[in-house]
Amino acid sequence: MKRLVTVIYILLACFGCFAQDPQIVDDWYLVFTQGDLGDPYYVSEVQPPISPYIIINQDLTFEGYGACNSFEGNFIHDTVNDYLILETFTRTNNQCDFPSHSDFENNYFGYFLPGEPYVYYITISGDLYMALTSVGGFEILYAPEPILSRADFSKPEISLYPNPASEVLNLSIESHSIESINIISLSGQILLSETGPFTSINVSTFSAGIYFLEISTQNGRVVKKFVKN
Repeated sequence: MKRLVTVIYILLACFGCFAQDPQIVDDWYLVFTQGDLGDPYYVSEVQPPISPYIIINQDLTFEGYGACNSFEGNFIHDTVNDYLILETFTRTNNQCDFPSHSDFENNYFGYFLPGEPYVYYITISGDLYMALTSVGGFEILYAPEPILSRADFSKPEISLYPNPASEVLNLSIESHSIESINIISLSGQILLSETGPFTSINVSTFSAGIYFLEISTQNGRVVKKFVKN
């Protein structure tokens, strides 16, 4: 199984002011979805070709299209944790002409779970991308125009090792230093907050189990999952 694919993002400076932050208020085209610890599901590999999109409005309502069905809904902003919370999501239920399109929509629409908190990012690193990453480790990545081939998309990565870890969890990140981290329990409780820079974390005092690691860099935040054994 490949490592979780993660893109480094520039975090929006004023999340309460979307009218002043036009970067997220735009038309976005889906690049891939990625389930927990799984490989990314690239839209460019779906045949016959499709071009799913989402339009995010200034009031955090959105509308979009998958393969043969449209959808709409809205986010609300959790100002305490700086998350987007999916409040509503509805879709049409047209029968797709191709099984591959139906399979894609079953995967894609399954990522929109009302009540789910999403860490949100904008990245500017030559190109502009927008991602919605759930605290549970699921990711939906969008670009401002369709990505026609998987080969057209390149991404930096963050890796955690060893994972599972018993004493020390090492962090490797391309091109950026880590400024701070939060270790979060499955219930959402922040168990540890530390400021960097650093490349490893002592996890020896944590009980065995699954945790989320929220990593902040000068270019944004990512959420990774690790196991303490």
